[in-house]
Amino acid sequence: ASWGFINIKGEVVIPFKYDKAWSFNEGYASVSIKGKWGLINKQGDVIISHSYSNSIKCSEGMVRVEKDNKYGFIGL
Repeated sequence: ASWGFINIKGEVVIPFKYDKAWSFNEGYASVSIKGKWGLINKQGDVIISHSYSNSIKCSEGMVRVEKDNKYGFIGL
């Protein structure tokens, strides 16, 4: 299955090209391609490249990431 986003009119606003996706939080959504997670905005622009091993969590302008069993934060 492919994931993307539609608006309330049922129109595709971000193409269905992701393997997995989470809902938008603070204007960003965590999405996965080939098992690597990244972050997009509501226009579908990649904000954080798809290079992380777990879904990305946004909170208070910070993003939690995981790569190679190491954790850190990126400021938006």
